[in-house]
Amino acid sequence: MSKIKFIFALHNHQPVGNFDDVFERAYEKSYKPFLELLKKNPAISVSIHYSGPLLEWIIKHRAEFLENIHLLTDRGQLELLSGAYYEPMLTLLAEADRMGQIKMQNSLLRDIFAFSPKGMWLPERVWSLDVPYSICESGLKYTVIDEHHVSNERPIKGYYNTESEGRTIGVFSISEKLRAMIPNKSPQDVIDYLISQSSDNEQDVLVFMENGEKFGIYPDSESHIKWLHHFFELLNKYQSQIETTTFKDYWEHHMPLGLTYPTEGGYSEMETWASSMNGFGKGWRSFLKKYPEANWMHKRMCQISRKIEILACTEKAKKSIRNIKKQFWSGTSHDAYWHGIHGGIYLPHLRNATWSNLIKAEVAIDQHLYNLSDQVYQEVTDINRDGYNDITIITRNLRAVFDSRFMGGLEELDFKPSHVNLCNNISCHPELFHEEMDIKPVYDNHPRYSLIERYYDKDITVDMVRDQQLEDASDFLNEAVEVKNTVKSNCVKFSRNGWINWQRAHVCKTINFNENGFDVIYHIKNNGIGPIEFLFGPEFNFSVNGGEWGKRFYSEPKELKNQTMERVADLENISKLVIMNTAENYKIKIKSQEAARVMTYPNIIPVLQPGGVENIFQNVVLNYFWKIALEPREEKEIKLSVEIRKA
Repeated sequence: MSKIKFIFALHNHQPVGNFDDVFERAYEKSYKPFLELLKKNPAISVSIHYSGPLLEWIIKHRAEFLENIHLLTDRGQLELLSGAYYEPMLTLLAEADRMGQIKMQNSLLRDIFAFSPKGMWLPERVWSLDVPYSICESGLKYTVIDEHHVSNERPIKGYYNTESEGRTIGVFSISEKLRAMIPNKSPQDVIDYLISQSSDNEQDVLVFMENGEKFGIYPDSESHIKWLHHFFELLNKYQSQIETTTFKDYWEHHMPLGLTYPTEGGYSEMETWASSMNGFGKGWRSFLKKYPEANWMHKRMCQISRKIEILACTEKAKKSIRNIKKQFWSGTSHDAYWHGIHGGIYLPHLRNATWSNLIKAEVAIDQHLYNLSDQVYQEVTDINRDGYNDITIITRNLRAVFDSRFMGGLEELDFKPSHVNLCNNISCHPELFHEEMDIKPVYDNHPRYSLIERYYDKDITVDMVRDQQLEDASDFLNEAVEVKNTVKSNCVKFSRNGWINWQRAHVCKTINFNENGFDVIYHIKNNGIGPIEFLFGPEFNFSVNGGEWGKRFYSEPKELKNQTMERVADLENISKLVIMNTAENYKIKIKSQEAARVMTYPNIIPVLQPGGVENIFQNVVLNYFWKIALEPREEKEIKLSVEIRKA
């Protein structure tokens, strides 16, 4: 009977934009203790992946940790796995960006640790059929994915080869049985299971791979740490029957089991989350359907990637293209593009970091491609691929994008001097954990855009509007709007016939841009046969969610002065409102020609975290209202302006 070979592997990662105290806690509770344990057990070999953002933090804040990694790699006790540097979902990236990030991680491991990686961690273990080409062309030989993608056999005791476009790599399989047992069963049970899988075949190997944070900062982590210490003691005790090894050592000394073509997708829990509550199907891309906000970030990511390709073909940015790519890649970290049990897209600080990096990269590109000193550019294209045009206005300080599908709603508003997207919002979407909540959240019936117009035919309260208890007394959000051609590039005009309070009506919204903001002019005409009375006004959703609470506040009007963004108010006769964010250095000023009724309230969404459900502030909502009465053929004009400057 031969020894059973066992690969114990960990994946360690912290997302771009995560808080320093989270890095610190994960380091002290998880990363550092594990290497200390490994140093005390020289007979045990492991494979570990550290993501690029995590290694950057370690290099900057805990350089002494690098010495331990050096020591263990020199012993041959530790294999460092490469990966895509910023932990993007490879399936979402263009080929050049995939290989660029993998090669960047390869270089980091060589430069810092003098270690040449042979294999890589696949972010979130999301497999697509073209991944082998990217991995092979990046100079690597193998990766590791979940068992159910590879074969119906259980367990899989080796690795298979697979290929794409003639490029071949090895694919190791993570044992579902071991992932279920560690650390939920006793260490002795795991040892007994490993021994039970030994045979006369000396190639037999079983793989366990898990997030390293599970042993340190997850709930019940103290018991997991104790479990790990006991398990390593037993691995030493049973060395005559269990041989620990690494992916690299095993791959170099053993042949594959054969050829296979793994099925696409991620781990089983991810498939459930992707399709939960809405029946959108399987596969990671289902998150792009489930969360339109993720789809928008991804399509803007793709747009910027194409602009980098254009820039690379010119002579304008030879010296800066490398830094631009790095900045752009740091906006591709997968964490902000989906949601499982770690907050993900519902965490504003992760979305903010993603948008900040994408905006910084695009600003650098545009400085080379366009003359934005005093000109305004307008683009009309279907950015998010939903079949409807998106209209982009670019000034020196602003980038604004309007969605013709929703009455010209403002879906993105970048204030370039501060590198923030002021429409970085998210709606509340149905999630599985909502079924277990005593008080169910309110699901949004429209995107969290700005300049979404509301129409009501009865008295309203803040609670009614916030909780979306009333239907609009119009159909203007139900169909796409017509985009009117204008001779000026700084002007965009949306127009549509519809009905208000059961009378035919026409609404035209004209938006004129300047360097630091825009003016909005509404023309509302009663085309019906009877008079109509209604409340009308635009809704603004501003993602004032970066920085400390005390640095995000209203400075005007006096009724809101120095109040923070969670303030709920219903104010009359407001003609000027100012929001300050001194942490991110911007202020938003809204002025209306005619005084309005203004409601303010926070958009707060319950978010599933490892420690439970947490209510998280997403954005501030401002609802403007004017009472309008129109006789047949009568028209009403409403004007307001939005100005954005440094605080």
